[in-house]
Amino acid sequence: PLGEDERDDFQQHFANLSWTRALGVDEAVQASAYTIWANGDYDVRIAPDLHNFRLASRVTGAVATWSTRRGAFDVDVGVHANTYHRHHSQAIRPNLDELVYRNTGRKREQSAFVKGAVSLGDLTVFGDVQIRHPEFEYVPDVHSGVTERSIAWTFVNPKGGITWEISRGVTLYGSYGSNGREPTRNDMFAGFDNVDTTNDTLVGPLSRVRPERVYDTEVGVRWRATALSANVNLFDMRFRNEITPVGELSYIGLPVRKNVRSSYRRGVEADITWQPHTRLVTTFNATLSRNRIAEYTDDATEQTYRDVEPLLTPRVLINHAIDWE
Repeated sequence: PLGEDERDDFQQHFANLSWTRALGVDEAVQASAYTIWANGDYDVRIAPDLHNFRLASRVTGAVATWSTRRGAFDVDVGVHANTYHRHHSQAIRPNLDELVYRNTGRKREQSAFVKGAVSLGDLTVFGDVQIRHPEFEYVPDVHSGVTERSIAWTFVNPKGGITWEISRGVTLYGSYGSNGREPTRNDMFAGFDNVDTTNDTLVGPLSRVRPERVYDTEVGVRWRATALSANVNLFDMRFRNEITPVGELSYIGLPVRKNVRSSYRRGVEADITWQPHTRLVTTFNATLSRNRIAEYTDDATEQTYRDVEPLLTPRVLINHAIDWE
């Protein structure tokens, strides 16, 4: 929460150019180029001074896809690449022209995917795989006393599954997939906004927080009638090296996160839609889950906790709506 003397002010702009060409009834190519730029600043009271943190960023990229249908087969192929940079600086009010530091983070990413599905009557088998390679480079302040550093990751993210229309209006499905993600800059910097000789040892290497991977198994059923439809889904998400908040905030109020070796989310999701009248639609969805961390050691106290519930993962989520047209 901001204090009475703290403020923030940000703006963001988007530009996008897209091109699509049909190569026939069942084949098409698409391409898009985009750029997003944003800047702003926010204040944090670090007694006794009011510190002002500024951010200025830009991301530019392009994505291209090709899709085709050949009889019972559907295939989609795509590539994506972008480059991103963000300047970080700090000053102390009211002397905003006298910077305490200025550093830059740069990130480049390339990825490619292929998706396929084959229809076998009432049965559809599908699968996809993505290969993703992000790279991060840190350019420190010229007076920081530390050198530039960089790190890169490569993720292979597969998924496969099956759907079966067992009767008109009733479909069963199941899938299994795995996905990885890298830590954020805030994770790698242990909550600091600038790395110099005063905290370089504490921050350590950029690999201090390891990449996270989740393995997800889901099965469910979809049922549809004239005025009522429902979808019930069971899920089992098992994490390795999950990047999770640990309850600590950095000096500028950002959540500090670290790896936990093993954790899971298991539960059931339900979506129900009922239309009792042509102008009235009611929707209801809920998630019931059990979420656990196998083991976590607190850095400050060195106390180890086992079989505990993670932060920000409620056991029950319920949403409902009534729409009148």
